[in-house]
Amino acid sequence: MPGKSVFAAVRRQSGSLPLIILGTVALAAVTGLLATVLAFALARPQFAQAWHDKLAAEQAEDPNFAHPEAVLLPALGALPALLLSAGLVGAVLQAACTVCVTTAQERPSMGARRLWRRTRPRIPGVAAVCVLRGVLVLSAVLANGALCVGLGIAVDTFTGIDPFSSEGPFTPAGITLMLAPSAVLLRAGFLLAPAACAVDGLAPRAALRRSWSLMRQRAALPWLLGACVLSAACAGAVWLLVQQVAAPLHTAAREAVLADLTRNTYVAHAAGALTPPATAALLWTAVALAPAHTYLTAAYLRLRTDAGK
Repeated sequence: MPGKSVFAAVRRQSGSLPLIILGTVALAAVTGLLATVLAFALARPQFAQAWHDKLAAEQAEDPNFAHPEAVLLPALGALPALLLSAGLVGAVLQAACTVCVTTAQERPSMGARRLWRRTRPRIPGVAAVCVLRGVLVLSAVLANGALCVGLGIAVDTFTGIDPFSSEGPFTPAGITLMLAPSAVLLRAGFLLAPAACAVDGLAPRAALRRSWSLMRQRAALPWLLGACVLSAACAGAVWLLVQQVAAPLHTAAREAVLADLTRNTYVAHAAGALTPPATAALLWTAVALAPAHTYLTAAYLRLRTDAGK
């Protein structure tokens, strides 16, 4: 059931899918809010110290105010909760879209409860695939980074040229270019692993191997390009929404924190800075993930059929 027929069938079958999407977005919002509160709680001593240093510098007429970068390290304690929430959201929507695709010919269409009953057993496997895929991609990036740093140290040792200077190749942009190929290659190779798990019930390692095998086919290239175009289109749409809707929230959140919670401008600035990207992430989840997972499920079914698996 390739291409347009998949989306047409899903439109007939997935009347309850928006309820799953809204519920998942709401769960992500609550989890993200709790994780953000945890991050601010962990970083509270650093925020307080930065504010105290700022007031002391103002009284001494010292223009060198405190730099609040110290809050970043304790705030990273909330990062696992955010990653877990993101993985769970992706797993729920992947499983729900897979159910809609694989049952699209049923009559009558499923209600929300029936869709959820069919979706729920697939979520743990898809989540495990996403976790394993993330670990492998991160491990490849770290290994690539260690190799690049080792190469830079060797160049510095044997030639006396400092590759870590502002004019050398190990600038932030240069390091990003060095680390990107391994992450992009593995991410593309494992693109269909969640769909393989959700459709065929494969174990995480088997799903990753199946995806890698299918994505090596020449027939996978048009699907990969289509995924890039779809992602770019959704990213552009979300960016426009953020510019029109979320960007003004920076000032609103900052003023609300200053008025109702604390006079610490560092806390208010951090809250204002986090509000637009958090809104963008929720919009991305609501707008882009369901079409993307439906598309990847269609790609998996087509490539699996072509490969005779």
